[in-house]
Amino acid sequence: MNAATFLPTTSDSAILKVLRETVVESTDVLVEESEDQVVLQGSVPSYTAKQAAQEAVRSHLGTRKLLNRLKVYRI
Repeated sequence: MNAATFLPTTSDSAILKVLRETVVESTDVLVEESEDQVVLQGSVPSYTAKQAAQEAVRSHLGTRKLLNRLKVYRI
């Protein structure tokens, strides 16, 4: 597990678990889930991490739409 901070809107989110296992360290990600969409917000250290988060979540969407609003920060 990494040092990432994730703040789900549901307490035991499968999406949250996937992100914890796949997204690189030092990220702050907010996961907002509703019946029709999943929104990723926050910051990640690279474009690769942003894409990894998106791909990790994709298989858990079902019929919901994914909005990837993650921002890449530079150190």
